[in-house]
Amino acid sequence: SGNVHEIPIYGKSSTEESILIFIKNQSDGIDQSDMNSILVPKLDIDPTHTLLVTVSGVNDGVENLAKHYGIHLISEPDFSQILSRVEEFVSDWYSENGGKK
Repeated sequence: SGNVHEIPIYGKSSTEESILIFIKNQSDGIDQSDMNSILVPKLDIDPTHTLLVTVSGVNDGVENLAKHYGIHLISEPDFSQILSRVEEFVSDWYSENGGKK
């Protein structure tokens, strides 16, 4: 669209698969306004996959909103659990695509 977005991590493969990864941490938890800041670039760029990664809690309604827009939410209290969940996501994606990178 020509709009400029601040995205922590964006990747695109030679097969046109793309991923947006947002990392958000809020002391009072991830809320709807945090999700709105993710939805704008997600809808504009239309990546194949979108991840929201956080060690913060997730407020009511955020999980449903993420699910509705196809955002894979990884919310865990410590980084080792987050790494495990991200590895699981990548492994699942890799196996679903027949081992193609």
